[in-house]
Amino acid sequence: MSTHRGMIMGPLALALAAAIPASASAQSEFYAEAPPFTIHSERESHACSMANSWQHRDAGTIMLIVLESGEGEDEFSSIAFTIEESRKPAGESGTQDLAIYFLDNDGVEIDAGWGEREFIYQPDGELGKGHLFLFNFYGDQNRTQAMADISNSKAVSFYMDGELLAAMPLEGAGPAVELLKECAANLTTPQDGT
Repeated sequence: MSTHRGMIMGPLALALAAAIPASASAQSEFYAEAPPFTIHSERESHACSMANSWQHRDAGTIMLIVLESGEGEDEFSSIAFTIEESRKPAGESGTQDLAIYFLDNDGVEIDAGWGEREFIYQPDGELGKGHLFLFNFYGDQNRTQAMADISNSKAVSFYMDGELLAAMPLEGAGPAVELLKECAANLTTPQDGT
């Protein structure tokens, strides 16, 4: 297993712990690769993720994580990111309104359709500094639209109080989202004795 794949394991556990508190000890398994994204599954939490990380000259390590999770009424999709160096929100953990912008989304230069959303955030223990931010999309329409926006856009950016907090390229996200959906569809509840 490569260092790149190993890097994703910690933030995935953090993202899952933030999204599904009971999964803090969850262990993920490699599922597939759709460069530049890697897809992992976590059977216990019924979740799959796609993730990629970048080095930024000012922000340090930035990682984007997209989760697909749940069964029945608990289904959700999430977008999460870790950022090593950032303007800290107030407090070590809590909630923060962030504006989501998709760039070059199916012919729309700047798609601000999601507006501001309340993200939860917590310190990123894997990096030793910085924060993990996470927002859950609930409902079929929101989940479908979020995955379409991630698949069809060239980049995503997050703004806090009108200032850029983080931005990530989404080239290659379309095939990764398809594998993410496939991964989530393949997760089944383990049967007793298996």
